[in-house]
Formats: sequence, structure tokens, C-alpha cells
Amino acid sequence: MTKPQDLRALSVGELREKVVFLRKSLFEIREKAIGEKVEKPSQIRSQRKDIARIMTILKEKEKQA
Repeated sequence: MTKPQDLRALSVGELREKVVFLRKSLFEIREKAIGEKVEKPSQIRSQRKDIARIMTILKEKEKQA
């Protein structure tokens, strides 16, 4: 879980890269969950929340600019 104050220190480009990485890893976890048992099912929820948190900060930065 990433803290919002740490995310606000990052640039817009870095935040977008983080979103792409998180979406890819979330996709991989979901694919794995279909075929076999996932070790940490809470990881799916955690990554969804991280993506939402980053998207919110991106919107805030776009409004400021």
C-alpha cells in the first residue's frame, strides 16, 4: 500500500508509469486466480485501491496545472 503523501511527491509521468505497472500486475494476479489458488487474495483489492489512489492524485495535479 502506497501512502498518498509519497505519491504526491512523484511527477505525473512517474505516476502514469506506476498505474500501468499496477494494472499489468493486477491482470496477472486475476489470471492466476482463475486457474489456481492465489496466496494472497487481498492483493487484488489492495492493488485496485492503489490504482484509484494514484488516479485521484493525477486528477488533482491536472486541475492545478
